[in-house]
Amino acid sequence: MSQINLTRDAGTGTGTVWDIRGTTGMAGRGTPEALPAATFTFTSSVWGVPVDASAIRGAEASAAVAPQHASLADRIMERKVAQWTVAYLAGAWLVLQLIDVLADVWALSILIQQLVSLVLGLGIMPALVVAWYHGEKGKQEVCGTECALMAATIMASVSAVWLFCLASIS
Repeated sequence: MSQINLTRDAGTGTGTVWDIRGTTGMAGRGTPEALPAATFTFTSSVWGVPVDASAIRGAEASAAVAPQHASLADRIMERKVAQWTVAYLAGAWLVLQLIDVLADVWALSILIQQLVSLVLGLGIMPALVVAWYHGEKGKQEVCGTECALMAATIMASVSAVWLFCLASIS
């Protein structure tokens, strides 16, 4: 059996199979020719098992109807929340080190140093919201839920800083 490189045109949704044997480089370059889909038997590149073309079309149809539910850990890794959190914590640690070094030079009070560390600690929540909504690849847009979460986390942070200032003054 000869091996033929085939790809499906996902843009049209018609199930057309494209012959890309004559194209150079990656799929999508050159001029593909439409071939009748019913005449081909697809072979899985992973297992080497023949796959029925009608089963592929059926799976695509059911995938279009049923939404994909990934686990929370998969979504966290996909949106790079852990990487953004580590980056934020590294930046916050750097700012705290800088404040510690400059506290003697600028004669910063302990209250200011405490406020900076409190603000940086509370800033992790807005950073997590941004990471969740803008961490995955592709174009993201600002939505109402993101704005509401950002407003809530910023208001909570401002309230906590305000309460800390009131408690430290009295």
